[in-house]
Amino acid sequence: MLIRSFKIGFPTFVSQLLMSVSVSFVNKQAGIYGGDNAIAAIGIVTKLVFIVMYLVFGLGMGFQPIAGYSFGANKIKRLFDSLKFYFTFCLLHFWILFCNDFYFWRILT
Repeated sequence: MLIRSFKIGFPTFVSQLLMSVSVSFVNKQAGIYGGDNAIAAIGIVTKLVFIVMYLVFGLGMGFQPIAGYSFGANKIKRLFDSLKFYFTFCLLHFWILFCNDFYFWRILT
């Protein structure tokens, strides 16, 4: 039972570990080349980006059980309908964000 838990949780553990290592590396480089202000700026930008990304992450985590139950119940049409909704929502979400960023990029420069 314990081995099975490790098999399921190990990819998430590695993902979180690599994320921590990459953030540490970026902060170290920002400290060398830009100082405390650069580290603070990276922290602010990262928080703003992840506030927006949490919506998609949450929807993806909510989609996984729906996909699993649909596939397990052999309801392939329901699986593809929910997959279509998920992809449409994500595409629309990122398209709106892209247009928003492109508009503000022109204002700021």
